Amino acid sequence: MKQFYLISTLLLLFQIISNAQSPVCITLQPDGATGQDAVIASFYPGGNFGDYTELDAHAWTSGGNPSNLRGLIKFDLSGIPSNAVITSAKISLYAVTTAPLNGNLVDPMFGANAAYLQRITADWSPSTVTWNNQPATTTSNQVTLATSTSTTQNYTNIDVTSLILDMRTNGNYGFLLKAID
Repeated sequence: MKQFYLISTLLLLFQIISNAQSPVCITLQPDGATGQDAVIASFYPGGNFGDYTELDAHAWTSGGNPSNLRGLIKFDLSGIPSNAVITSAKISLYAVTTAPLNGNLVDPMFGANAAYLQRITADWSPSTVTWNNQPATTTSNQVTLATSTSTTQNYTNIDVTSLILDMRTNGNYGFLLKAID
């Protein structure tokens, strides 16, 4: 089983430079009202999991059948001035420290659980997204998250500068967290 559990309280940090100012750091930490996130599941292809409290990614089998979960998250980037030069963007992903909703609760570290963080290229809604209608993504500038070394490992200060720059150019539809099969 490959699993990657995160809480949906994620942090996205930006360091930007506008034409008339010295570097400014912006922290985006969405809550239930301002953040957009959802989980999609291959084993419930028409089901919507926009109200999950976790942002999961796993690839494993259950009863001999493939079982995949992917997490989608979108930050509102509209507060970044259009003339800002983004010099750095980092995201931090925090582990679930209580019993997770999904997966093997006995052996949560069973197998490698490396994951990709990819840029989503089409619009989606947390209340309607499913495995069957999941938005397209691109592997361009995707970030690889190494296999965790503990069940509660946090991934802090992940460099997503290239992904954010791509979002400014091509539209912001968020990130997809996808376990590496």
